[in-house]
Amino acid sequence: MNRDRSPWSFFHSHACGIYVADHQGNTLYVNPAYEKISGIPSEEVVGRNLKDLVESGYYNRSTTLSVLEQKQPVHIQQIIQGKKEVFATGSPVVDTRGNVQMVITVVEPKSSVTIFKSGESGMVADSPAMQELLKTAGKVAAFDIPVLIQGETGTGKEVLSQWIHQRSRRKNGPFLAVNCAILSHHLLDSELFGYGKGAFTGAEREGKKGLLEAASGGTLFLDEIGDMPYQTQVKLLRALENQKIRRIGETQDRNIDIRLILATNRDLFSLVQKGTFRADLYYRIEGIQLKIPPLRERRTDIPLLARHFWKKNIQKYGWAKAFSPEAATLLKEYEWPGNIRQLRNFIEQLYILSEQSLHLDQVMKIMEQMKTHKAGTSSSLKEQVRRFERERIKEVLAETGSAREAARVLGINPSTLFRKLKG
Repeated sequence: MNRDRSPWSFFHSHACGIYVADHQGNTLYVNPAYEKISGIPSEEVVGRNLKDLVESGYYNRSTTLSVLEQKQPVHIQQIIQGKKEVFATGSPVVDTRGNVQMVITVVEPKSSVTIFKSGESGMVADSPAMQELLKTAGKVAAFDIPVLIQGETGTGKEVLSQWIHQRSRRKNGPFLAVNCAILSHHLLDSELFGYGKGAFTGAEREGKKGLLEAASGGTLFLDEIGDMPYQTQVKLLRALENQKIRRIGETQDRNIDIRLILATNRDLFSLVQKGTFRADLYYRIEGIQLKIPPLRERRTDIPLLARHFWKKNIQKYGWAKAFSPEAATLLKEYEWPGNIRQLRNFIEQLYILSEQSLHLDQVMKIMEQMKTHKAGTSSSLKEQVRRFERERIKEVLAETGSAREAARVLGINPSTLFRKLKG
């Protein structure tokens, strides 16, 4: 282990701005990226207290001071010198007694990525293909025509449907979703159409609204529509044609008013030709078709998504670890058969396994393992991560010569270290 380097050297080439202050709010370090983002030379702030900098108009408020006050991670939008808006995530570094020793803040310009928000979900897109898709989706959002979203598993079909809902005239109404592939014919009928009093054994005493009724005034998202049972397709078509539903066990119709968005990773037209999907329902729901490209066809989005998920992990776990631009770029070389879902899970694993900063060699090791063990082999990603953990622990043990010191460096308990070594 090289102990001669500057304590902040691992932040020096990081793409995000890094701002470090001590337990009294005195500025200890800012990296070159922070100077570029903020427009403030390091010599203007290093050595100065954040209270003084706020009072002097450098910042409208301080992440560091909020962290010191609350003793927990803080995420804010900050205005620098009255004009530049940034996102700032501050995390406390505490000693064994829980006392804050310093605060490390990660700063990103507000325009660093194109993030289309939708509630707690968001679309991150910079590639021409996705920008064109979102442009079309934005036009479609204003109208109640059905939208059929096609794309491989994990490409973000539900997130896009929420994005459309938030831009529609129904945005203040409910957004409800159901996966048609995971429920049996009878359960799906119950979920969609509801049931009346005493309709069947185990039913709620007063009956229950179905999703088609509960989503009135809003949007209903039907995922994996290609797997909907044939009998349910008949009922759904009738409901869409008449804008009425009849609860199971009742005789009267009830009015509904919904916007329908559907998604599938299958070719619906081929299912129509095979006779497993009704042609009349297909032509009723096809409306506007949107196809989300897989990650391998939008590789320029991968680094943006990786940094976005890394930032989410900082907010979730409260440790402002650095993520090198080289590591983000390397991720573009993998095919990502599981698309965004796989990338998101992979980034969380990297975040957990990394030390204060993510080194390129850590990413390369796992990437090589992923390339070696393609889908269909007996080695799962979880097993690959376990192997990487064991290798990394052995490396740190060799460098430190002490299990306790190795555990401290890796940020885990000694007992956890020994358990992971055993596999």
